[in-house]
Amino acid sequence: MADVFQEVAACVEVAIKAEYVGFGSELVNVLNFQTPTAAPAADDVETCVSIVDNWVTTVYKDMFSHDIRVKRLEGKSRAASVAPFFNLEMDQLGTEWDVDEIAHAPLVLLHGPLSSRHQAGKCFTFAPQQGVASGSQYLPIHRSNLVLAFTILKTQAQTLGYPLAVASPELRTCVGVASITTSPKLTMMTTRRPLFGE
Repeated sequence: MADVFQEVAACVEVAIKAEYVGFGSELVNVLNFQTPTAAPAADDVETCVSIVDNWVTTVYKDMFSHDIRVKRLEGKSRAASVAPFFNLEMDQLGTEWDVDEIAHAPLVLLHGPLSSRHQAGKCFTFAPQQGVASGSQYLPIHRSNLVLAFTILKTQAQTLGYPLAVASPELRTCVGVASITTSPKLTMMTTRRPLFGE
């Protein structure tokens, strides 16, 4: 059954599309940003894509394996089914230069200011190098680095007037991210899953 589009006011979605080099498996991270107006314009979408482009090429690439290549950023307004969009082709390999732990995806948790399920988001980040996990958990240093990386994104986006956000299709609203945590558990990565990483 096809997904039914649910509008989210004042929200731009940016999908980071990557591939597992050598196997062609598609990996996707989805991030949301709150916009100044309820119906984002084309400039808003392009700015959000630019924020993510800068973050991927200066910060995020250091968090995942060199066997993963970011190929494209796809930005779109979530305010309507027919709305502005902006795509950007990329060619950015991760910079972790060790044998990778490709099957696992570290989980970053994004929290709005209230304890509501509508203000709780998550992002299954791209797989890191081997050696950042022990047993069934990621090491605290890798988790701390992920929180730092997403905090940098949150700060950069906030400075430009487009706060990193948690989108709620049910309430058709989004709220700015207030805090960022991680899960220590090793999460099996799934490929080709719709909206994987949202």
